[in-house]
Amino acid sequence: MTPWKWYMVGLTGAVSMSLVAVTLSGALNPVWFMVVPVALFLNYRRASGQSISGFMATVIGLGGFGLGASVVVQLGVDGLVVAGAQTILVLLLARLASAETLDHDQQLLALTLLAVLTATILNLGLSFGFVLIFYAIFASWALLGRQMVRGLTELGTDQSGEVALPARHMMGVAVLALGLILGSSLLFVLFPRIGLNSFGINSGRTMGLPEEVSLDGGRLALEGDNIVAARVLGLSPESGSSGLYLRFEDYPVLTSSGFRTEPLEAYPPDSEVLRRREAGETYRYTVQLAAHGSVQLPALGLVRRARVLEGGTPNPSRVLRILGLSRVGLPIVNRVVTGSIRYTVDGSFGVPTKRPSTSTPGTVPEDLAPFLDLPSGARDSLDLRRLAATDGLVDTSSSALVSYFETMLRQEFKYSLDIPKLPEDSLYTFLIRERQGHCEFFAAGLTLLLRMNGIPARVVGGFAGGTWDASTSTLIFSGRHAHAWVEWWSPDLGWQLADGTPAGSQSVELLSGFQLLRERMQRFWDDYVVDFGWQEQVEIVRDAANESKDLREAFKFSFGQMKWHQVGLVALGIFALGLIGLFIHTWWKRRQWSLRQQLEHYSGVESRPGETLRYYLERVLRELAPSHDLNEGLRELERRYEAFRFGGHPTWREGDAHEWRRLCLELGRQRS
Repeated sequence: MTPWKWYMVGLTGAVSMSLVAVTLSGALNPVWFMVVPVALFLNYRRASGQSISGFMATVIGLGGFGLGASVVVQLGVDGLVVAGAQTILVLLLARLASAETLDHDQQLLALTLLAVLTATILNLGLSFGFVLIFYAIFASWALLGRQMVRGLTELGTDQSGEVALPARHMMGVAVLALGLILGSSLLFVLFPRIGLNSFGINSGRTMGLPEEVSLDGGRLALEGDNIVAARVLGLSPESGSSGLYLRFEDYPVLTSSGFRTEPLEAYPPDSEVLRRREAGETYRYTVQLAAHGSVQLPALGLVRRARVLEGGTPNPSRVLRILGLSRVGLPIVNRVVTGSIRYTVDGSFGVPTKRPSTSTPGTVPEDLAPFLDLPSGARDSLDLRRLAATDGLVDTSSSALVSYFETMLRQEFKYSLDIPKLPEDSLYTFLIRERQGHCEFFAAGLTLLLRMNGIPARVVGGFAGGTWDASTSTLIFSGRHAHAWVEWWSPDLGWQLADGTPAGSQSVELLSGFQLLRERMQRFWDDYVVDFGWQEQVEIVRDAANESKDLREAFKFSFGQMKWHQVGLVALGIFALGLIGLFIHTWWKRRQWSLRQQLEHYSGVESRPGETLRYYLERVLRELAPSHDLNEGLRELERRYEAFRFGGHPTWREGDAHEWRRLCLELGRQRS
């Protein structure tokens, strides 16, 4: 493979990976997926040396800015990132279509880096850690190939030849490539939303729990164990480390092989349908929740009051507000939560406690009748009826029956994530024969046994235990804390929590060491990059305005207070800076001069139109008659340059250009 083809493979890979990162972030319209095949076609044209005019590329780029402006108009200030992503994609395609030189390709690589950084901000539910790694590899590949092609071009060597490039160039590119790969690896390890959850397209509910759970499938969990689903702030150390339950979804419909939710309906807080327990201590805490694609907000227990503080939608003009509470007592908002949200809750905590004796199950209110429905075949199974019978071992109070079945499941059943694939009616198989499974089996099994004894019950999904950050009093729930448990109805106390899963899955982890550092960095990323929202922007603008006001106050002056010698010093300083700038500009321009321009400047002999460098040099040497060494040095360099320029021989080196400049300067000194 020639160096040019080697280089184009790296460039094509870097462009493709950057486009994949942006388009799969879940924030853009699916029509943007078309930019990937378009980019591949334009890469093919670039490899073949075909390009559009600069004017057409400018028109396309201006169209991209117009498209971004329209997005800002539609989405508001928080749509800037989406608008920027779309504008960068259009600019990238325009630059790719018009690229003709290696410098153009360098601009193209810079745009791909901007695209990848934008994708990390847009991403909420998609992992593209491997995309970032491959982008770093291809970008490094392209940088190395570009340096090789440039070196071969400057040396006048055919691109299929071999050449030793300057060591400092290769070292610089190698360091940059290593930095890209290490930086991508750091993102991959530290930020699970980018790296550690599985590769897939954002479904809109990736941070939430499924609406239906099949016991024939996998366990209840998010797409990655280390995804932070929620952070709860404002808890006391005793509460945060006691093993709390974050209620996410309720599953009132029980089947022989799973459970599922029902459509949500909002009720006022004082509705009788909620059957809330009024007694007990009320706590206030704040929840920071990732986007989960639902209108229901999770809480640690029964909610009395809730208030949205910020977030929940990318458009700040669309304010989320609480409409009421769901049947399980969780807040319901007026819009689907498509962005991270922060809200406060006043309510109780749901934890298994020592239960006082409650009334014997009897007449159930009409609105609770669905929580007694049994799956098909449950009452016909003699084995299930035997398992649900207590045979007089406990009294007939609701709390005693719940404690009995909890103890039975914990002592006579085994918690396991590795279970064989069960046949149809897997819930019955678990209870009667297998007697081992994960928390979904225990929750569904306990619900079935309680319903068979006349106690209304439902499966609840969410997170249990969590990780406790003592330094910031924050309880963190991640994918690995996903859990399912049971809530049962007490005529005296309302809905109560029960958990038949063996101990261990609800234990609280204490954050320390590397995990603590990782949480700090991930929280900073979530708060100030991924979840950078309207409030933060307002605060930044306000702080900038205040600082600007302070600066204006500090630099206020009147002409009466001016001292003219100070004015003179300031003017002198400005003049000196101007001279320095002029000197730097002149020096830089001289470094860009051709061999003819350098010779003409230092020799003082004006060149003639159409005169070649060789004849011009001969005329200068005749007129100035320099020393023998200077004469021979200039002639030799001119011959080598002609061999390089017209003969294609690799005889001209970077040091030769410096030597030509030195000899021209010496020629000027001899002339003077």
